[in-house]
Amino acid sequence: PGSRANHYRKLAQSPSFRDATLAQADFRSLSPSHGHLVYCDPPYEGCTSYPGLPAFDHAAFWATMREWSQRSVVLISEYRAPDDFVCIASAPKPSSLAGGDRQTVRTERLFCHASVLPRLKPPLAPAASPHVAAPSLDSPSPPRVRAILRRLLR
Repeated sequence: PGSRANHYRKLAQSPSFRDATLAQADFRSLSPSHGHLVYCDPPYEGCTSYPGLPAFDHAAFWATMREWSQRSVVLISEYRAPDDFVCIASAPKPSSLAGGDRQTVRTERLFCHASVLPRLKPPLAPAASPHVAAPSLDSPSPPRVRAILRRLLR
């Protein structure tokens, strides 16, 4: 969690995020206004939890994302999502959370609720292939994610 806070501080100093509000917070403490672009990066389901933090309530999280998606564009980074969410981008991402020197590659995906797609101008289709040519979603500007955000912010 400390390195994530550092990451958000660096993002907040970037000219690209000058007018954005960046928060590392419990989703239950937030209530985005109508028309906002919201990006969520929750603890991934089925992965090792963060030491010292309570268990993450994935069911409540997805229910809240459905609610927020009725009034805002909500993007969620996860390995998988409920069936009513659509993958709009994906990229392989090295993971070393297993501990030791072991490193695996998992496909990280960017999801939005299916109800959001028709509201986008121009409409955005789900990702055509399960993998998009991008180094990882953590990189400064993966091409597919950058293109999606450009379209959303028009």
